[in-house]
Amino acid sequence: MNQQTKQLATLFDELEIKYKERDNDCLTITIPTENYIDYEDGQKTLLVVAYVDLEEKFVRLYAPNIMNLRDSEHIDKVSQLLLWMNYRKDLTRFELDLTDQEVRCSVTIPFGEEFVTPELLQDNLNSLIRAIDNPWETIEEALKTGKLPDALYEKRERFRKS
Repeated sequence: MNQQTKQLATLFDELEIKYKERDNDCLTITIPTENYIDYEDGQKTLLVVAYVDLEEKFVRLYAPNIMNLRDSEHIDKVSQLLLWMNYRKDLTRFELDLTDQEVRCSVTIPFGEEFVTPELLQDNLNSLIRAIDNPWETIEEALKTGKLPDALYEKRERFRKS
C-alpha cells in the first residue's frame, strides 16, 4: 500500500469506518443504506471504493455497479434521469459505462500539498451515499417503468418554451 493510501486508511480509522484493502492500492467500505438495495446480493448496503491518484492529486470515492442497465427496457429514460441528477448535484456524478451498461456514482476530492482532511472525506462520502440512497425509489421506478419525475418534465417544458 502506498503512503497516500495509508493516509486514507488512517482517515477512515479516525472516522471509525471499517475498510478492507483491495488490490491496486484501493480500499473498500460497505455502508448500510435506507433505500438503495444492491441488486447482486439483495442487501441494503452500498459498496464504496476509495483510491488516491498520485499524478492528478485527488482522492476518488466511487460506488461501482450500483445498477446494470443491460436487461432494462428503459435505458434511455434512466440515462435521462441520471443526467438530470448530475445537473442538480455539485459533487457527485453518475456514470454509465456503455460497454457493459454498468452505472456507478463517484465523487472526486482534489488535494494539494496537504492531504484530505477527515471532515472533507466524511462530507464527500455522505454526499455520495445521499446521491444514491435518497432518490433510489425514483431511480428504481424509472428502471422498471420508464416513468420520470414530474419535475424533470416541467423543466423540459420551460426550456422548450423559452
